Amino acid sequence: MSQKNSKSIYFLTGSLFLIGYWIFGYDGITFSDDVYYMQFGRDFWRGLELRDSSHFTERWGAFLFSGLFTHLFGYTDRWASVPSLISYLVSFYLLLHLKNENSYRFWLTLFFCTQAYFLHFLPKVYPDSILVLWVILVPFTAVYRQKYPFWMGMTMAATFMIGFATKETMVLLLPFPFLIFFFDWKNGNNLSFYKWFGAWSILILGIYFFINFIKYQNAFFHIDAIHSNYYTWEFSYHDKGWDAIFKRITYEPVLVFVLRSFWIWIAFSISGMVIGISTKEKIVFEFAMAALCLIFGFWFMSSSLEFYNPIYMNPRHLIILVGPLSVLVAMSAKDWINKPHWKIRISVLIALGILVGFILKDLKMAAYITGMGLLFIFFSDHQLFKPAFVLLMIFPVVASIYFQIETKNYPHFKEQFNQYVSSTDMQTPIITNNFVYFSREILLSDAPALPKNLCQVGDWEKIMNQNPGVFKLFVYKYYQHAYPEEQEFLTSFDSWLSTSTYKIVEEFEDDWIQTKTFRIISSEGLFQSFLSPCSENPVDIESYPEFISGSTIAACQ
Repeated sequence: MSQKNSKSIYFLTGSLFLIGYWIFGYDGITFSDDVYYMQFGRDFWRGLELRDSSHFTERWGAFLFSGLFTHLFGYTDRWASVPSLISYLVSFYLLLHLKNENSYRFWLTLFFCTQAYFLHFLPKVYPDSILVLWVILVPFTAVYRQKYPFWMGMTMAATFMIGFATKETMVLLLPFPFLIFFFDWKNGNNLSFYKWFGAWSILILGIYFFINFIKYQNAFFHIDAIHSNYYTWEFSYHDKGWDAIFKRITYEPVLVFVLRSFWIWIAFSISGMVIGISTKEKIVFEFAMAALCLIFGFWFMSSSLEFYNPIYMNPRHLIILVGPLSVLVAMSAKDWINKPHWKIRISVLIALGILVGFILKDLKMAAYITGMGLLFIFFSDHQLFKPAFVLLMIFPVVASIYFQIETKNYPHFKEQFNQYVSSTDMQTPIITNNFVYFSREILLSDAPALPKNLCQVGDWEKIMNQNPGVFKLFVYKYYQHAYPEEQEFLTSFDSWLSTSTYKIVEEFEDDWIQTKTFRIISSEGLFQSFLSPCSENPVDIESYPEFISGSTIAACQ
């Protein structure tokens, strides 16, 4: 393959893989923050006031683009996730452009396109997947800072602002321009890039703070909102003591990197980091500095200025590491494949990953890292090394797709849920999972109106206090995997039902969903509900089982 044609071929190969994952790896929404971003995007493009006052509403970079697609093409998570796909494709193109060498492009394509969690958020509506592009643009513009100081200074300044307005973890890269400035100043390089970067940063920040002041009467509204959010949420360290913080900033990040499949990327990029810092070679130096800023920030940085609060290392936060680490792996491939001292160092890191896997009893991860280590240590000079390495990198991706689709079966759930809600009388309450209720606007987006009889299981006591004559239960078993805390509500509800006067009159169950219809059989309960002052119309006692008081519907809202 010629150097001239390799860029197009690798870009086509990697792009088809990413697009293929976006299509075939789709497993629905996550019933979490993505719901907020879709709602914000829809409301923004409709010119409506955003319904939330948290820092989420300031992440316009996360919902402006996704909202545009849903505004133009339809309110579905598929259209909303197109900006995530574009972010990955543009990032991949930029990174391929960095170096005109087949070996670099091969390893970059392989490592950029095969991280399981990185790909998991490709078909999702999350700021982290869009942030992938802005994180990559920072070291990318730095590579060309001497050649195009004005344009790269402007681009980097704008990138920081848009990135911060997409997700606050962009601040992890804030030390980056200061670090490269120090090295350029020390080595006597041209510093005109920094003049333009500083000027553009002052202008953009001034506009940003002025808008916040006009809108909220507080120039630092976004920063204050971030602090108030992280102070109260369950993963904040303000109330956990120094023993919890000590574990968090010592060994816990290593556990996360291993269990969430990032360890291989870190292990094979270590040679690039060292070479970049020691030689200051263009590309590898800039991306080494960016990767170290991100890793150091994830490991130690506080999300609050009032107390030490290390950032929660959620795998979706960590996906912004994949781009810089992939560049380092590709740039130093000849070193970690051919030089014995690098093979020894990387082998030690791999052995550590294996040990962590066994200690945490994650035998699948331990076995996978073991296989990768054996292949690297004993067969790196074999002609079949590359094909075998490719298969080992792709296997977890395929396995994760199969596991997630089998566990979630989102299309089946969504279809059954829509049919169940549409076929139920609007006066009959339907109790469902909290996370399903939270996502009802997206799940039922094709319905003519949002049903008012849908209730969350966390409110079952309030609903049952209204003594409905009939009610339904729709349980999506995915909660056992993603929201196990909901078992507490279901258990207490089942316990109450066992002593109540309600009996099951209809039931359905498969591997993913369970539905039940309950009716009251006690004459006392019937009489009490019949006399309910909340009923708006006379009730025929023979058709009473389908009746429910208006107050019960109110309890569902």
